[in-house]
Amino acid sequence: MDKVPKPILFRLGNFFMVMGVIGTWVPAVWPHTPFFLAALLCYQKCSKEQYERLLAHPRFGPPLRDWLEHSIISRKTKLIALLMIAVSVALSAFFVSSVVLKYLVIAINIGAAIFILKQPSK
Repeated sequence: MDKVPKPILFRLGNFFMVMGVIGTWVPAVWPHTPFFLAALLCYQKCSKEQYERLLAHPRFGPPLRDWLEHSIISRKTKLIALLMIAVSVALSAFFVSSVVLKYLVIAINIGAAIFILKQPSK
């Protein structure tokens, strides 16, 4: 990431920010926190102002700081994430016709659920 030019990192950061904002409107199918974390990573290397601005955001800043400083996921966030994983698995079981894709979705979601459950909470 150190060799990527700053203008490209800035554009990538903006792209991830847009994806994160979309995730705040459709959280059942689109997560926002991973995109905001990716934006932070990009901004950290190219724009201290944008990096600090995102961390200072009243809604998104606190959970991002918790993750960056302590790898903590709040209980409320864990519950919402696990519910969304269950919804994702249920919807894919209903709408996806390929058995291979169903198992792939289930495996990825189980991995995500395990990761979330293993992280410390506030």
